[in-house]
Amino acid sequence: MENEKYIMSFASDEMRSLIRMFENLSNDGAIDCDMTRRYCHYEMSRFKDALDHQSNFKKYIGVQVVQAELAYSEPSGANALRLPGYKVIDSGSNEKWMPKDEFEKTFRPVKDI
Repeated sequence: MENEKYIMSFASDEMRSLIRMFENLSNDGAIDCDMTRRYCHYEMSRFKDALDHQSNFKKYIGVQVVQAELAYSEPSGANALRLPGYKVIDSGSNEKWMPKDEFEKTFRPVKDI
């Protein structure tokens, strides 16, 4: 919560600086200050809404059972190397390739389910 207050304070200061800059430009007749002020306030409210929304997130953990076999990546473009990894088929029969280190950090072998 304290972090969010700091971020909002920093963002508010930045927005106020922008508004002052635009007001100076407006005094010279270069831009429409009222429109710019409304835009800055709009962006600030969007930023605050995003922070509020983020604080409502909860953490979840899930378990996924997949079938996999050792496989090499297909060489593509400038990368002519075939990298070690796994061909993975998930419960929805979707097939993809994962790099070996990513796969082994994510999944563990099981005997029978």
